[in-house]
Amino acid sequence: MNRPRPAYTAHKTLLLIGALLASIASVAFAQDTTITTWSRSKQFIITAPIPSPVKSQPLRNNPKEDPGLWDVVRLSSAELAVSCEQVKQGVLQQLDTGDRGGDRVRLSIQPWRPPQAGVFINRVRFNDVWRYELDVPEYVERRKLLSALVHVCLLEMGNRNNTGSSVDVPMWLREGLTEILLVREGTTIIAEANPIQQRANPQFWLLKGGAEEKVWRDPLSLVREKLKKTTPLSFSDLSVPVDDQIASLGLEHFQHCAHLFTSELIALPGGNGKLGNFVQDLARYSHPQFAFLHAFREHFSSPLDVEKWWSLAQVAFLSREDHARWPEKNALGKLNEILQPQVQLRVGADSLPIRETYTIKRLIEEVDFEQQRPILQQVVVRLQQLEWNLPPDLLKLVYDYHITLATYLYKREQLSSSGQGSKSASTTAKPVVRETLKQLGFLEVLREDYSLIGLSETPVKSAQQEPVTDFLKSAP
Repeated sequence: MNRPRPAYTAHKTLLLIGALLASIASVAFAQDTTITTWSRSKQFIITAPIPSPVKSQPLRNNPKEDPGLWDVVRLSSAELAVSCEQVKQGVLQQLDTGDRGGDRVRLSIQPWRPPQAGVFINRVRFNDVWRYELDVPEYVERRKLLSALVHVCLLEMGNRNNTGSSVDVPMWLREGLTEILLVREGTTIIAEANPIQQRANPQFWLLKGGAEEKVWRDPLSLVREKLKKTTPLSFSDLSVPVDDQIASLGLEHFQHCAHLFTSELIALPGGNGKLGNFVQDLARYSHPQFAFLHAFREHFSSPLDVEKWWSLAQVAFLSREDHARWPEKNALGKLNEILQPQVQLRVGADSLPIRETYTIKRLIEEVDFEQQRPILQQVVVRLQQLEWNLPPDLLKLVYDYHITLATYLYKREQLSSSGQGSKSASTTAKPVVRETLKQLGFLEVLREDYSLIGLSETPVKSAQQEPVTDFLKSAP
């Protein structure tokens, strides 16, 4: 005998069907109210709510009205995608490494999160692939966003081919690179469609007497001013920062010290590439300090060596006073002397060494690299020392000579250590030699202009002239 189905069972079935329809509707609603944007390289994926037709109230960007906020930007998917690519390229350039793709980074713009919340980074490994997720407020402080993007780029580089737990990027490196990018690229490295206020250009140039007349400025001038008032942190303090110490001295002090420390490492011969090797080797070592000592083994054999070098670097940096800078004529004469080294070479195995004056271009063109190397290394060291005493107008030119030769040495040494024969390595090095000679020729023209016209009247290079930084981006 068939019994009638209880009424409560039919009611329960209707509730289940209703819940299922509601969940399907909610998914469809979520899909209809969000937009997904891919960056140019397809590595960064940004999701954000579709803008509401009702215009929202803009956030005030006045530190006096809200001391807890500084330089707040409003994000959209397109601008955030551009910012991710710009920061990635900036990091790759500072680490002297090419763009080899990488694991995907997903960023979610969340209007409900306050700017004070900052940017949250989540990293997980799934099926031997690392996945990075960033929760970003719609209104966010520019520097916090830049620091988070630098951090995730370094994490992605360090975790490549890493099957263990995620690497830990030292705080001094991510903060130091953040400061370098902010100074070199300017605040426009974080793109925004409708700036709340006028943004600054890269801080390498100061306007003087009009938009056309520019004067080179020391990118570390603010750091010098601040560190003269407070003792810089030691290498140990930078490597293992203590919360109480940062709280007492302030995060800004740590950032200034990290900026100087990272800049001094980059100034070492091949410093950019060695920093890149340091990041890529993080997964191979149990502690970042071991990876650091391996990457910079040509300079340091122990943490004590790093402390000694860092102490001397601080003293040299803080002693560079404006009133102690050489007069323009003396500085230019010293530069000419450095760029024409006295070279003692043997023409044959049985011949006596001959001492002769070489230009840098002639040295690279005519002398074997093994004989070039110690001479050019000494030239780089002398150029770096010369920067301490230069007038501002000449600093940019000497800095470009320094970076060009240091990069040339690093790339030639990489080719020499690749295991190729001397003839094969010489052939492979031809593009590096060609680009270096091209840049040196350009710098020679500028140096002659300085000599003929005078430092105070030297024009800024025109847009048609090729900047030296283009060579630094190129691979050997």
